[in-house]
Amino acid sequence: MSKKKFKLASLVLASALIFPTFASAEEFIEPIEAEKELTFVEAQVHSVNGESFNLEILNDGYVDYYSVTSDVSAANLDAVSEYVDELIKSKTDPFEGDEPILDDEGNVIQGDIINFARNLSNTDRSGKGSLSTSGYSEYAYLYPITSNKMRVNNGTINASFTGSGTANKIFINYNYKFNGTSASISFAPSLTRSSSTVSWKSASFVNTKSASARSLWAQATSRTLLTSTNIRGGAEVYKGSVAYRPDYSSTVGWMNR
Repeated sequence: MSKKKFKLASLVLASALIFPTFASAEEFIEPIEAEKELTFVEAQVHSVNGESFNLEILNDGYVDYYSVTSDVSAANLDAVSEYVDELIKSKTDPFEGDEPILDDEGNVIQGDIINFARNLSNTDRSGKGSLSTSGYSEYAYLYPITSNKMRVNNGTINASFTGSGTANKIFINYNYKFNGTSASISFAPSLTRSSSTVSWKSASFVNTKSASARSLWAQATSRTLLTSTNIRGGAEVYKGSVAYRPDYSSTVGWMNR
């Protein structure tokens, strides 16, 4: 190869390395599904406000998935989603995984506690998402011998397709970021951790109108400083070649409601 051709080939290669190709913002890209296998548990029929609907329950090995597979009416969709959330709450222990500090006699040692609750929601055109959870800040008894704590309890998360028919796929997700110094973070087994953030994303709910699951607990403890917890949630709702991504967030300050 001549020196001239070699230089030209080198320039082409360099351009490819420096200027990567990106997909157009309008291009539909199928998401990479979470690597979870769902097991069918049971199918049920329920009724809300005189309208019957089919509810399928699946499980990913830890979390139950509640999928409304009927095309319920738009006027009744919120009521159906709330009904399913109540079903989930009836099977959820809000203090699951909590390990209180005990004294020598086995009694709970407890400092000052401030409880909080969050009911978050948002819409993106024909996609709607919501998260309902609670938790608390605990100023440690005998601090700094014992630890301060910020905890998010189990709750419920939901996403729905508000258009005609059912969505092809729905994914739901949430994460908690604990802000502070020298924090020790613990969380439910199904969650994953990256630095000070714990998160969860579902496998796909297929051919569903409304997708629900319980959101799981996580907590941070510190003998130095805790300042806040950021709670975020969202969904990916796919209908045909269109994707809707409602998301929402809230920050809970230390010892604030």
